[in-house]
Amino acid sequence: MTHKVSLNNLVLDFKRTNEGKGVHAQRALTGLVAFSLAYNAVLADNGQYGAAEAAGTFLRPVMRNIVSDVNELYCVDLGVIEDMTVGLYCNRYCNVYGGAKALESFSVREIFNQALGEDIWETVGLWISRFMEVVGFYMAELKGQIS
Repeated sequence: MTHKVSLNNLVLDFKRTNEGKGVHAQRALTGLVAFSLAYNAVLADNGQYGAAEAAGTFLRPVMRNIVSDVNELYCVDLGVIEDMTVGLYCNRYCNVYGGAKALESFSVREIFNQALGEDIWETVGLWISRFMEVVGFYMAELKGQIS
């Protein structure tokens, strides 16, 4: 249960700090959660073309819990966050296990700019380390690695 309290505190802190920024803050939070999920999820080798299968096995089971907890406190676009999380995860997978497919991969910044807009990059940079830590803790505690 500590994982949910930690995540809730972080989201509330983000909400207070970015009060009055409206859609900008919502898009930044969407990107922060998506990136934190995609880069904290287990990256198992399912072969050169196994990105979608790996996402279904290792990412989707925990993604809904975390996104739901965030959405309770700050409205995020569930469709965008799910698509972006899977996209970032598959892009990460292709960079590691895709062989020649890595040549077709995008940079994280390109994905953010296309999906959410260039104007959120500074906000994301300020918060990403905290979100990575808390989401990583959340995922580890859910898996029983931390008690």
